[in-house]
Amino acid sequence: MIDFQHVTKTYGKETPILADISFHVEPGEFIFLTGKSGAGKTTIMRLLTHQVTPDEGTITFDEHEYATIKPKDILNVRRNIGVIYQDYKLLPEKTVAENIALGLEIARKTPEEITSRITDLLTLIDLPGRERVFPSQLSGGEAQRVCIARALAIAPKVIFADEPTGNLDDANGLMIVSLLLKLNELGTTVIMATHNNAFVKQFGKRRLHLEGNKLTVDEKHEEKPKKTKANKT
Repeated sequence: MIDFQHVTKTYGKETPILADISFHVEPGEFIFLTGKSGAGKTTIMRLLTHQVTPDEGTITFDEHEYATIKPKDILNVRRNIGVIYQDYKLLPEKTVAENIALGLEIARKTPEEITSRITDLLTLIDLPGRERVFPSQLSGGEAQRVCIARALAIAPKVIFADEPTGNLDDANGLMIVSLLLKLNELGTTVIMATHNNAFVKQFGKRRLHLEGNKLTVDEKHEEKPKKTKANKT
């Protein structure tokens, strides 16, 4: 699904923030992208979403190589990508429903289709009936759930979540990760950048770790077994 091969990225004349990075993502995977602040996690997200281009190497999404992709195919690629940001990026002057509807309107869905999709998504993120609420009236956890709904609106193949729990407390952060895992179980590929190693250890998913502009770890953690009460004899 995604091939990231021998990618190097430098900003200006500085030392490369990414140097000769390679990994492959299969459809349906859930991957935690970890590393300290400034390690290159956001740069990888921007490269994957075709916001910036690599200095060296190739990036391929669904057999479309970004370096040679035709303009008409860029829109098709972006329709299969949902992005979630740490700082939400909800439009403050628009309601929850209007924020979620943006991608659907671009896709030229009918008003009836848009209304139905919004209702389904708000139920999925456990915020039913909040269509007319404005972002300023939401808690941080609620705002991030709306961001997830917005990213899901056009039914993308993959979600790139860039530090989606970074501004949240532990309880809300866990809720967001649990929701992303639920979406993954329904078939959506998820790549989540995070500095919270507790999530990585808890959920037993593949981990890509960046350090010193290199990919130093590519491994899958074993999920922690759930605690159960001992059977009485």
